[in-house]
Amino acid sequence: MDAVQSFLMIPDSVSDRILLFDPINGSLIDNNFIDGSSDTGLGIFQTPLNAIQVNQEIWVSAQLADALFRFDLQGEYIGVVGDADGDGDTDGLDNIRGIEFINGQIYVANGGDDNDVPGDGEVVVVFDPSGNNLGFFDTGDPYDIRAFNGELLISDINRDSDGGEDIDRYSIDGVNSAQLGTFHESDGETGVDFPQQITVRDSSGTVLVGGFSAPGGSYEYDVTGMQV
Repeated sequence: MDAVQSFLMIPDSVSDRILLFDPINGSLIDNNFIDGSSDTGLGIFQTPLNAIQVNQEIWVSAQLADALFRFDLQGEYIGVVGDADGDGDTDGLDNIRGIEFINGQIYVANGGDDNDVPGDGEVVVVFDPSGNNLGFFDTGDPYDIRAFNGELLISDINRDSDGGEDIDRYSIDGVNSAQLGTFHESDGETGVDFPQQITVRDSSGTVLVGGFSAPGGSYEYDVTGMQV
């Protein structure tokens, strides 16, 4: 029996599309796997930031569309997650960024306070795979979320508090997730500034974090959060 082929999905937040790459050698497989642009495609994406598999679907977070979009595994459009009022965005989300699927729940980083977002807007909202909004928990100003060593790592881009510019650790408890501590603390000057995307290197077990502001770049940390 042939093995199921795996792909790496990369959002192009400028051209509003999802590209497919070979996860082993990095070769481009499809430069227009999902075209959500207004010019040539569905016209639904506005700055797509994350694409993940949720059971037998693909969910895409679009930051400025304030929406989670659902597709089948072939990239065919299904609809918007949690759009009860039919306005084309996901109810209760604003300025959304990274998403993570772990233990049967989807964690969504939310940074804005419009659209009846709960709390102060800087929260993580939790959904089930059917698209039901289960609630939220408070964080800093979250940008991305990644499961790591039985916990959630959440990047905090908040520049205004003593706890900002860090990678924080949270328990994986749905809406009851609580901060466990700091994975990596940065002053935003000599370390990572405005930490965005987080990923885990399977080959080494280390964590890669994208720093948006100077000194911009990709930062690598060991399992203890020490920069390597």
